[in-house]
Amino acid sequence: VVAKDIKFKNLPSDKVATAHTASLPIKVVGPIGQLRALTEADISIEVDLADKKEFTGRTEMPAKIVFDSTGSRCWAYGHYKVNVGITQK
Repeated sequence: VVAKDIKFKNLPSDKVATAHTASLPIKVVGPIGQLRALTEADISIEVDLADKKEFTGRTEMPAKIVFDSTGSRCWAYGHYKVNVGITQK
């Protein structure tokens, strides 16, 4: 499955974050019924910027793969990263 919905968590109010990674191919594991029902819309990519409060520039950040209720018993296999740009407002 390819995920494209990238969200930022803990972004300081004086900063703007942009994903320079357009999408990530995700290897998903779980019950066959949920895997068959899973679509791109059921998966989001979350990037936590809590430790980048003073940072501006471009960097690669770890990404957490989040499933909605359709994939509640699924999980992403492997490690994922997103290329992020952070600028002042």
